[in-house]
Parts: sequence; C-alpha cells; structure tokens
Amino acid sequence: MIYFAYMNAAHQPHIFSLDYERSLRAAYLPEDFARFTQERLGPGPCLYTTRPVRFWCSLRPRPPDGDDARLTFPFAFPEGGIARRYRRDLDLIRRLFRLGGLRDDPFR
Repeated sequence: MIYFAYMNAAHQPHIFSLDYERSLRAAYLPEDFARFTQERLGPGPCLYTTRPVRFWCSLRPRPPDGDDARLTFPFAFPEGGIARRYRRDLDLIRRLFRLGGLRDDPFR
C-alpha cells in the first residue's frame, strides 16, 4: 500500500500521496467487495482482482454464454498520450489483471 501510494511522490504534492494512501487503507478487501457485489447485484457481473497482489478490483459485465468476444469500454487519455512513467504504471496494472483472469484491457 505504501509503495503504491508514494511511488509518484516526486511528481505530485505530498497531500495527494497522503490522500491516496488513506483511500487505499479505507478500501474494501476483495472478499468484502465480492460479497457486497453478490448481495447487491446478483450473479450478473464478474469481479476480477489483480494477481499475485490482490490490490485492485474490476467489476465487469459477464459476457453472454458462448461468446468469446472481447469486452471493450471507452477510456479517454489526454491528447498526445500520457507521461511515460504513468504509462508504465498502467501497463503493470494491465499485467496484474491479466494474471487475475481479466482478458480484456481494463482501460479500454
């Protein structure tokens, strides 16, 4: 948690990193989030967590039975792309979600 909260500390105000750390500490555990999702939304959506570090969760619609098509979701990046250090972070998150079973890109 500390690593992720402060990994970009040199590029942002300290209060931003501190706020991020506190929000991470207040977040639901994946088991709690899965239980809450099941109680509130039923068996419809799929919950994915990153692996081997169960740090992020992604709630996605369940694809229709027998449909192997990739799910895509719009995600707008600023014109000209994003800074290299942030692109590296996003690529890491993509890899961790892939290890957790999420086949499509969580940012598209």
